This record gives sequence, structure tokens and C-alpha cells, in this order.
Amino acid sequence: MEIMNQEYLHNLELKTEVQVSEYMLELAKAKARIDAELYYKNSIALRKSNSHISFIYSFLLGTVGICIGFWLSHFTK
Repeated sequence: MEIMNQEYLHNLELKTEVQVSEYMLELAKAKARIDAELYYKNSIALRKSNSHISFIYSFLLGTVGICIGFWLSHFTK
């Protein structure tokens, strides 16, 4: 669907209820398509962000676990 410019929308005359309902349906479809694209792009960005954060937490927890294990083995000798 081509993006409608302002002149076209301004000069558009909707004479019947069928034309009005078809026009509103096309607008709803276009809005749904745009919303779906934005949701998809945002979900990809959020997934990348969440994986990065979970990697950092896993790394930090692993480092803390190694330190605790080292100190426990050091003091139990």
C-alpha cells in the first residue's frame, strides 16, 4: 500500500458508507502492519539486551563462585 500524501487525503471525498468503511479498514490494516513491525523490532532489541544482561550476571556469579571456592579451599587446609 502506498503512503498517501496530505493532498490526496485532503481532496478525498467519501460519498457512501461503504467507501467510508473501506477507507477505515485500510487505515486499520496499515496501522496494524506498522504496529507489528515496531513490536518485532522492539522485541529483537529487548531480546539482545536481556541476553547481554544475563551473560554479565552469569559471568559475575561464576566469578564469585570461583572466589568462594578458592577461599574455602584455602582456609580448610
